[in-house]
Amino acid sequence: MSVFSTHVLSQCAPAEPQPGGEAKVDIDAQMRKAYTVWSKKCRVKNIPTTPAYDVVGLLAVFHPEKFDAEGTVMKLKQEFRTAQAFVKDDYPTEIDFNLIIITDFGEECDDEVTSLLAPQEPALLNLVFTDEEHFDEQVTKFESFGGSRVNVQHVSDLWSVFAANKRNVVLQIGPVHEKTHGTLVIPDWLPPFEYYLVGAMGSTLNSKGDAEENARLLQSRATDAFIVDTDGGKGVFPFSYSQVRAALSERVSEEQLERICEHVIKIGWRNTVGRASPFPAKFIAHLVVKNAGANYATVKAVFNSCYDQDWKQDCALIIARREGTEARARVLAEEYVRRMQTTAPDILDKNYEALSDGTFRLKSAGEDVELERGSVQFMVPWTDVKPQALRLLVAADGSTNSLRKVRVDDIVEGYTYILVVLNILFDVPVDFFQSGQPGKWNPEWNHPGPLVAAHPFTKTI
Repeated sequence: MSVFSTHVLSQCAPAEPQPGGEAKVDIDAQMRKAYTVWSKKCRVKNIPTTPAYDVVGLLAVFHPEKFDAEGTVMKLKQEFRTAQAFVKDDYPTEIDFNLIIITDFGEECDDEVTSLLAPQEPALLNLVFTDEEHFDEQVTKFESFGGSRVNVQHVSDLWSVFAANKRNVVLQIGPVHEKTHGTLVIPDWLPPFEYYLVGAMGSTLNSKGDAEENARLLQSRATDAFIVDTDGGKGVFPFSYSQVRAALSERVSEEQLERICEHVIKIGWRNTVGRASPFPAKFIAHLVVKNAGANYATVKAVFNSCYDQDWKQDCALIIARREGTEARARVLAEEYVRRMQTTAPDILDKNYEALSDGTFRLKSAGEDVELERGSVQFMVPWTDVKPQALRLLVAADGSTNSLRKVRVDDIVEGYTYILVVLNILFDVPVDFFQSGQPGKWNPEWNHPGPLVAAHPFTKTI
């Protein structure tokens, strides 16, 4: 083995076995140790972490020239999609218009950073927090990061923050759920406003499910409405420690700055290491696909920042292969794919109708469409295979009904790579650690540090 291989192995090899063998390995202790390594490397290596979706939404308001526009859809230009594109000067501390940000503050770190980046002048900024159940808790958290309580409003107070004699700009970075807030009733007297929505209408968190109707209502009443298309996570820049520090410096105290930076690092850990339940399979399968998925891209960027030359990465991967890490990761990846095909209930996609002859037609399709037998592709006009609401379907040729039409072998390859790299860089156990879902994150991810917590990390597959 070469000198470099020995050096890499010494840094990236799995932790020493616990006395007594595999059965006595403390998974929670391993995960907390791995988080400590992650947190340190985020600072030292300036690791790019979770995509800054909402910050890019704010950037669209301030600097539309950094976006390509196709009608009302805005996409960040390719040259601004790196961590270095998060530039402090792009976010002014003073504005001359009324900015209203609808946010599910506390859900992700991008909401928090966006809320702090917005000019904090009470007369010109209104943050509308959508999490009614934890409203006071989220306001307290906002204050702990350096924000002001006077800027924060309930959804029920949304109309009162519009200004009659100013330019009103609404930036929606959080969903307004009907089950919580009802259907919005926009008053006739409401002054004109511009509307920016982060994520494609009807298919991303801020405007899908029972949040879609309210987003469409705001869009329909706006004098100008724009969609900031984040391209599945590829169309934004990621957070990194140095860029967050630089952007928020002089806006908050040093103590608050370190607190928000650690928060970004923590959420980055959850989003990078935490795994999504196989239940909503059709809508998440593409995230891990090699060279295409947002989760894969994040892990690849992390690897690049730690081993900045291809030959170093290749060496580390070869060592992992020799030690059997890759084989163990592939077994888990294949099991994950199997569960994506079996965990979700057998429910018909709401976009389809079942016909009397046992076939299924897309509701928007014409009567003369050709029947595609045995097809499991997403949004096929007419098929004899039941289109699924959530479950992943895999055809004999490896094609799937995934939202992005990815192939099953690409899912396995990408997921295997993610597990291997996380083990190499941070000694994360090659296991499945479910993180939860928006609004219902598993509690162990809230306190991942070295202290023993009430909610330990456990493998869930």
